[in-house]
Amino acid sequence: MTVMGSMSLFFALFVAITFVSCETPYSQCWDGDSDCPRVCPPESKGSLSLNTHLRLYNIQHNKQFISSMIDAQSIVNKTSNKEIIRFDIPIIFHSTLNYFCCYSEQEISIIRKVLANYEHKQTYVDWTTTWCNVDGDNKTIYVHADASEKSQQELLQLVRGIESDVEKQGVKIWTPRRQKFHSTIVRVTHEYPTNKVMEDIKQHVGNYGTTYSDRIFVG
Repeated sequence: MTVMGSMSLFFALFVAITFVSCETPYSQCWDGDSDCPRVCPPESKGSLSLNTHLRLYNIQHNKQFISSMIDAQSIVNKTSNKEIIRFDIPIIFHSTLNYFCCYSEQEISIIRKVLANYEHKQTYVDWTTTWCNVDGDNKTIYVHADASEKSQQELLQLVRGIESDVEKQGVKIWTPRRQKFHSTIVRVTHEYPTNKVMEDIKQHVGNYGTTYSDRIFVG
C-alpha cells in the first residue's frame, strides 16, 4: 500500500471512530422545546405564563392510550432505572396546546377570557409513534408519544385559532407553537440509553391508540 493510500485509510478510520464516539445516547432526539424562554423579550410587558392542554386520562374514552403509555413506562424502567428523573403518572397524562409566555397580569386576564369564550369542538387525536427532545435546561431528555401527522395538523389548526383570537384582543403571541404535539412518558438524564429504549417501545408498543377530549383546560 502506498503512503497516500495508508493516509487515506487512516483518515477514514479516524472519521468513523470520531463519529461513533461523538454519538450520544439521545442522538435521535430533537434539540429544543416549547417551554417559555428563560429571558423574556425586552418589549414584552411581563414574565407571567399560562398553558392550555388536553387531558388524556379519561379511562372511559382513552383506555388503550393509558394502557399503552403504562406499557411504555414499564419498558423504560426495565431498560435502565438509574437515570430516570420522573415518570408522568396516569392521572396527569396530558398534551399541552399553547405556551403563553411573557405577559403582564392584565394580559393574562385577557387570555383567560378568550379561552373561556373559545368554541371548542370534540378533539380526537391518534398517537402513533414515539419520539424525544432535549430540554432547554441541557439536563433533561423527554420521551413521549407523538400524534400522527393528520392529528398534528388538526391540533395546530386549533392552536392557531386560539392564538388568532388572543391577538384580536391586542395581545401579542411571543412564543408561537413550534414543537410537535406529544404526551410525555418519562423524563430522563442525558446518560439514559434513550435511542435504544425508543426503538424498544416502537417495537413492543407501536401505536398508542386514539384519545378523546371535549374540553381545553388552563393550567
